[in-house]
Amino acid sequence: VVSKRDGIFSAARWDLDNVTDWKMYLFDNDDARKLASNTFPDGNGTEIIWTKLNRLFEDGSIRFDDFNAMMADAESELSLVFHRYLSGELEPKRKKLAITRNGRRLIPFDPFCRANDSTHQKDEETLEIERGNQKTKIYIKPFILPHFSNLTPSEDKMLGGREGYIKNQGFYVYREHRLIIRGTWFKLVPHGEFSNRARVRVDIPSSLD
Repeated sequence: VVSKRDGIFSAARWDLDNVTDWKMYLFDNDDARKLASNTFPDGNGTEIIWTKLNRLFEDGSIRFDDFNAMMADAESELSLVFHRYLSGELEPKRKKLAITRNGRRLIPFDPFCRANDSTHQKDEETLEIERGNQKTKIYIKPFILPHFSNLTPSEDKMLGGREGYIKNQGFYVYREHRLIIRGTWFKLVPHGEFSNRARVRVDIPSSLD
């Protein structure tokens, strides 16, 4: 992991071939600068570099098409998990985040399809949890996705995903605006055809850890 802030580079490395006590190798400014790629951001930023990906070759080989599919899945996952940071909707509280993979910039994927005027958004509710003298707020907002006739083919493909609308319905839980749980009713109700367009956003703070 290589980071730059105010012109100063720093880096750390973890090696699975030498994980005794999870030892971390640290690099000073000059050595860290050499690790950064040519596409490193001009301003502040962080780069994660993966090498020696042994798990991709557990059976001794891997096809190029399989590798590309894995990378596409990784992009989709990051685009969903961090979509609220990537879209800039958290500004000015949090700056808009940009994530690239091998120079390819990720496009945020909103699982509630709020850019579509046919998405029905219900009023947000606030719950309070008391822990000692401290009150913690949880924000809950339901959405009803548009009928497929009001979706573009790309929207329909993204929202349904590989598992389909039935598996992807339910609660979407965010910790500090990062998606951590999705597509579950927590056994409150079963997944069903009549609720396959229902998705509920739940925002929890890190204080609930």
